[in-house]
Amino acid sequence: MASPWASVFDEASLAAEAARCFGRLGQLDAARRQAARILELRPPERVRSRAFAQVMLVSSLISQGRVDEACAIAHEVLGQTRALGSVLVAKQLEDLGHLFAPFKRNPDIAAFIEFLQDELRERLLSPVGTDRSGTGAS
Repeated sequence: MASPWASVFDEASLAAEAARCFGRLGQLDAARRQAARILELRPPERVRSRAFAQVMLVSSLISQGRVDEACAIAHEVLGQTRALGSVLVAKQLEDLGHLFAPFKRNPDIAAFIEFLQDELRERLLSPVGTDRSGTGAS
């Protein structure tokens, strides 16, 4: 019988812990591989879990100087989390802005940082659960 006190710890959970550990140890290739493994294991409806993995992946890629690739994934996670309403995800996205800052001379990165700031500002102003698309659909 499963305990109501313990959450399920599966292969994706192990990959998440490994990605964090490898990242802290500076083993960026291993951290990137583990973050990618989470994305393989978590289905699309696990938006929050996938967002954490994508943020870890972006962070690893930036640290490796793969900024354009990191920017593309960061755009994806922004789009996928628009309706999420997670303060922790928003905080991690905000932290990505700081990681991208040293590369803001690149016009694409500068545009992304501005887009990220606008998106985060809009999320902070919009109540959770409201339509942010402008279409009126919920």
